Amino acid sequence: MSLWLFYFFLVLMVVQLGYLLTLSVSIFRLKTPKSDMYQPVSVIIAARNEAHNLPNLLAKLSEQEHPQFEVIVVNDRSFDNTKEVLAKAEALYDFLKVITICEKPANWNGKKYALKKAVEAAKYDTLLFTDADCLPKSKKWVTEITAGLSEQKQVVIGFSPYAEKPGFLNKFIRFETLFTALNYLGFAAINKPYMGVGRNIVINKTIYDIGFLNKISDLTGGDDDLMVQKVANRQNTCVIISPDSQTISEPKLTCPEFFKQKIRHLGVGKYYRQKDKTVLGFFSFSYVVGWATFILLCFSQIWIFTLVIFGIRSLSFYVIFSQLGRKLKAGVPFWALPALDFCYPCYYLLIGLRALSPKGIEWKQESSFLKKH
Repeated sequence: MSLWLFYFFLVLMVVQLGYLLTLSVSIFRLKTPKSDMYQPVSVIIAARNEAHNLPNLLAKLSEQEHPQFEVIVVNDRSFDNTKEVLAKAEALYDFLKVITICEKPANWNGKKYALKKAVEAAKYDTLLFTDADCLPKSKKWVTEITAGLSEQKQVVIGFSPYAEKPGFLNKFIRFETLFTALNYLGFAAINKPYMGVGRNIVINKTIYDIGFLNKISDLTGGDDDLMVQKVANRQNTCVIISPDSQTISEPKLTCPEFFKQKIRHLGVGKYYRQKDKTVLGFFSFSYVVGWATFILLCFSQIWIFTLVIFGIRSLSFYVIFSQLGRKLKAGVPFWALPALDFCYPCYYLLIGLRALSPKGIEWKQESSFLKKH
């Protein structure tokens, strides 16, 4: 029995290494496109109770060196002082257009309805999506992230890391973000795009499918990854990951906040294309079961061989992640990788099972007043 389990374990390790090497090499080979033609851009932000984030974001956007862009902020039924913040900002910034939503249709998720209104109001065809709690990493963000656009390329998949903070939770959040990026950037780089993150993504207005947004209007998530599934393909999609093309986001500070965020994100995974679910699911299976099998084999008579094989796998894994972090300028300490690697399958099982039924998980919490009325 131990020998057959060892062979099974060996297959899982080979699958993991092959998967990681294929995707990481595709990312390492990416080059930043250069273009002398500037696209006029509509930057789109759905905001709900973001009074504390919007001043910094709008100030950063005012520093962008892109020659022609507008910023559309949709105030989605905020009950803080977002309205007042945006009113002051409109007087300061000529590029700012504010849309206020006081009430949404009953069958629409708040963020999706906000995005629908923004896309309909956009003056330019190039739609650049980000979130209110993000900040551009440079003054060239709008120019850099849209540099790959052409008549053929109408979708740009970008990268948005989380800010570095003290503590193990922050290291795990940045590790998980890097792991997720390995998947969606890697597959997009080999012409198999399946998702992007709404914190930094570009979609041409001519292919942005508002009708599809309507079909998924009742889902809590999916405005970014499911839209990419709908409109992106091997011919019209490119990947841009240069530091100047990135936005950076503030991470969650507590485990419950982080888990809630990830449950919302993973909850739409069941709506992915079957082939994408199969590939991603098989790798996740190999990861979780690989760790479980390793632990079991450590108590067998072939524990030495098990340690050698797992050691090769782990060292390769950590080198790949370290290099990927350097490439994306978003690494985690090498010494922390073994602990993060061990925690990841436990996290994935916990969040994955909860995400099967994401009921009660909202984009932004309703106020007690709104819930009663």
